[in-house]
Amino acid sequence: PSRLSNGLNANASRMVIKKGDGTPVQTFENQDAIWDAANKAYTTTVGITTAITNAQNYTVSIDDSSRLRKKFTGVELKTGIANVLKKTAATDRVQAADFDDNNTLDLLDFGLMMSNFTAVTQMTVTVTDANVKYDLNGDNTLGIGDIGILLANLTGLTRPGDDE
Repeated sequence: PSRLSNGLNANASRMVIKKGDGTPVQTFENQDAIWDAANKAYTTTVGITTAITNAQNYTVSIDDSSRLRKKFTGVELKTGIANVLKKTAATDRVQAADFDDNNTLDLLDFGLMMSNFTAVTQMTVTVTDANVKYDLNGDNTLGIGDIGILLANLTGLTRPGDDE
């Protein structure tokens, strides 16, 4: 199972690259996008096999299980090197907690997380293969830290992800 790290990394995600005009270039399955906090950017190394024009602007969409889809526009890609998806605002993070994978963060996702807490007084739950996707902070327990990440990402009754 894929473990999340502080709700920021997109592990084993689907990545779609398109030209600025929307023409598909290439799709990658099981591609990691790692959050670099020092540079405030996602870094990914993709083996681009489709001919691309270096220094041309592309659109890159990251679609990861249990996360909202995030689209980065104006990305400069180059072949054969680590490509950086620059973060320009706090909203450019790949948002965790879309547990039903419908590209919308809502109260249903909150309910799915809370269904793991079976007793009123239960403060933590041990992580298993069945509930690992709810461990948003990667500490091997489900608890207030994971609930806090979900609630921080839920900025209204619903929060849609980007289109592809």
